[in-house]
Amino acid sequence: SELMLTDWAQGMVSMCRTRVLPSSLVRHTLMDFENPDHSGKFDLVVSSCALQWLRDPDSFGDKLRELVALNGRTVHAIPVPGMLCELRESFILAGGAWPDLRYRNAEEWRNILENSGFTLAECFSRDYRVYYSTPSQALRAVKGIGASLTTQGSTSLNSQAVMRRALDIYGEIFGTSRGV
Repeated sequence: SELMLTDWAQGMVSMCRTRVLPSSLVRHTLMDFENPDHSGKFDLVVSSCALQWLRDPDSFGDKLRELVALNGRTVHAIPVPGMLCELRESFILAGGAWPDLRYRNAEEWRNILENSGFTLAECFSRDYRVYYSTPSQALRAVKGIGASLTTQGSTSLNSQAVMRRALDIYGEIFGTSRGV
């Protein structure tokens, strides 16, 4: 098999290159999944925590259908409404900006994909809560995978001062004995 590992953010592609080394069977590339510059078909498309960044989630299924081979498969781990709500609230209380993420629930994603001709074997939603000892460690975990609080094609949404205030608020309001 050959693998093409993609993201629309250069930071994510660069991080992936350090964790999955390029080879004759593995290549990394920038790709805007809503407007892919790719003429072939994939046997398998997998995404993890990426589809909330789509500008137009409702038309995503049709674009995905164009990329997946006949009898191909697609699997997605998709954040749903409520994801990162504590961090979002902290940034807003600090006077900062928060990206306009387009969360859909499991049923809405099922409809988007089924309306595009995908047959779904399973569509479900599960709650997971991850704790970090400090707000800064939570933010470092996000940055550690190459992600950031940016919008497509932009720079950081918040100044360092807003970032510090937001993390302080995050710790004060949402801190527990287990962490944040």
